[in-house]
Amino acid sequence: MGRPAGFIVMCCVCRKVRSNTGKWYKRRHLSHNSIVSHTYCPVCAEKIMAEIRPQAISNN
Repeated sequence: MGRPAGFIVMCCVCRKVRSNTGKWYKRRHLSHNSIVSHTYCPVCAEKIMAEIRPQAISNN
């Protein structure tokens, strides 16, 4: 089961958009009819985790 038509997954940091094949691309503008779901692309997720890991370790 795929995503509904007009449903877009976008990185909340760099604003890249994930394709149906799982690749991430820069996108300049979106249709007003699009439904956007925010997440992290792999690059931004790794940057965020690198910042969070030291804090989590020091809090334990």
